[in-house]
Amino acid sequence: MINEDGIALLTIEFRKFAKRLEESFGVIITDEMVHDQIRVLNAERRALADVYHLAREDPPRVSGRELFDMFNSSTTSFDSDEKLTELHRLKETYTARPIPVRHPKRILLTGSPVTKATVKVIDAIESAGGTVVYLEGCIGSRATELLVDEENPDVYDALAHKYIRIPCSCMTPNTARLGIIGEKIDEYQVDGVVDMGLVACHTFNAESTKLREYVSEVKKTPFMHLETDYSCADTGQLSTRLSAFLEML
Repeated sequence: MINEDGIALLTIEFRKFAKRLEESFGVIITDEMVHDQIRVLNAERRALADVYHLAREDPPRVSGRELFDMFNSSTTSFDSDEKLTELHRLKETYTARPIPVRHPKRILLTGSPVTKATVKVIDAIESAGGTVVYLEGCIGSRATELLVDEENPDVYDALAHKYIRIPCSCMTPNTARLGIIGEKIDEYQVDGVVDMGLVACHTFNAESTKLREYVSEVKKTPFMHLETDYSCADTGQLSTRLSAFLEML
């Protein structure tokens, strides 16, 4: 639960995890070491944000597929200096290229994590003439925007405060997710919201009704819920449904 008791419990779990790592690998993990890594990861998050904020522009300077590839590659590299250099290069590349002439329909994609198996949803949206300008999922812009407090002397408490604020559908209550989506609809001038739920991701699928009501009735923005899995069997069906949704925007 997102409350002080939840934060206290998560802080304890982080401390236990650090202790287990020390025992398993025969190392000592000091608070100073954790604090140094907090600064490093915050710098990476800011560099990621500098790139995906280019999607705020109209037309956006960066596509949803490019955003996905950026987030995906950032989780597979452990060289921080190399990662920062690449992110700065990406920003320069995207900023320097010609401004697109086409003004595509701007889509906010939310729901279950987008992976290499489910990036088919982004591809279907952009093949149909839209552009995903914000990835509001477990892996994407939402988690990146939340920084760890570098001034907090208790590094594990700082980590707990950061990670418990990620509005995953397993949290209760999860009203923060609605607030973030509403804010991003305005900030990114979103034309429509697509909510992707994996077949076995029951918590996100359960939230879809509440999310539809909020997006449609409060934000007055078109909304579509898709349920899919990790196979490519429904690629044609997704393409047809998303093309029809974009056509109605």
